[in-house]
Order: sequence, then structure tokens, then C-alpha cells
Amino acid sequence: MKTSRYIFVLFFCLIFFGGSAQKLDYGILPALTLNKDISSNKAFTFNYQQRNLFFNSSTKEWNHRQVLSDYTFFYKQKIGLNTKVAIGSLIRFAKGIITIRTLQQVSFSKSFTHFKVGQRTRFDQTFYDNLTTFRLRYRIGFLIPIQGRKLDNKELYIKLNNEYLNQFEKKQYELEIRLIPVLGYTLSKRAKLEFGYDYRLSGLNSPNLKQVLWSTVSLHLNF
Repeated sequence: MKTSRYIFVLFFCLIFFGGSAQKLDYGILPALTLNKDISSNKAFTFNYQQRNLFFNSSTKEWNHRQVLSDYTFFYKQKIGLNTKVAIGSLIRFAKGIITIRTLQQVSFSKSFTHFKVGQRTRFDQTFYDNLTTFRLRYRIGFLIPIQGRKLDNKELYIKLNNEYLNQFEKKQYELEIRLIPVLGYTLSKRAKLEFGYDYRLSGLNSPNLKQVLWSTVSLHLNF
């Protein structure tokens, strides 16, 4: 799968060098995901993610600042051969303020000879003191084993995700686009480690574009 490796490297370069030509914030996103199967078609998932900003393009300063911490809980159920539905909630801690978000999603996946395709549509509602924001997110992703047709233990793989996030707040609408290339390694049947980038472009319908490049590191554990 040498071609996949070249595609992965090219994808990283396009994001990094393309983004660096404009104003670009930079930070690190560490994450932990725990998944517990409670039956053949039901599962609970917990995710912890932290945002750490290191470079602010507005001030041109390198300075570490922990932006927020998210705790996400999901109940998932398989309703078809390749389809799952899920409901959950997110608790966010940022600047001493606690924010609650509710989530609903449906996901679909299909395996092909050399790769796997996944699609996800998610609705969420974030509750503030004086208003509620609504978001509609669509993500399509590809999982590509590097060392064969099927992903086995102690092997590398590539994940390429593209997400479109639509936010509705009162009469305002915002669109954010995310590109997320990831290099992963299967530590065992129950553990995966992933490194990559999460590039976010927002403000597309306004004169002020905002770009953020996050370096990501995440550990996935199944029980």
C-alpha cells in the first residue's frame, strides 16, 4: 500500500503548508475513548478531550493555554447490518463555565476490498444561559489498512475524515469545514493509538476566515 502512504504524506503537506500561508492558530488535542459492549448490538462510549492552544495568530505569540475540557457520553445501538444510532450528552468545562450539550446521531459503514467507508450525521443542541444553539454535522471518512486488505493486530492504518458543521443560532448561520488525516496503530484487539491533524476552517460566510490546526493524539480502548 505504498500509494496510500504517499497520499497520506501529501494530505498532511497540503494542510500544513496551505494553512501556514494564512492566519493560523495552532494547538494540541489529546483524547481518550473508552468503549464498553453490553450486548452484540449495544454499547456505551465515553470520550475525554482537551484543547490546548499554543499559538495565537492574532497576537503572534507562542503561549500555552488550556481552552477547554470535554466529557462525552454515548449510548449506541446497532439497527441494521451497517447502521447504528446513538444518543448522548457532552459536559464542557471552559473558563470556569460548565456547558451542557445533547447529541443524536446515525452512522453507516461499509467495507470494500482495500478500505472501509463510514458516514455520520449528528444533531446537537448546546444550552447557554440566554440561548440555545443547534448544529447539524455530516462526516465522511475512509479507513485504509497500510499492510494488507484487512486490519490486523500490530499494524498501521490511515484514516481520512472530512466533516461539514452547520451551526444555527437565532437568525445566524455559520459553516465550518474540518479535514482530519490520522495515522493509527493497532496495539491489540482492544486498543488503538492514533496521531494526526485536525484542520478547521470557519467563518466561510463572513469576511473574517478563521483557521485552526490541531495536532491530535488519541487512545481508543474497548472492554
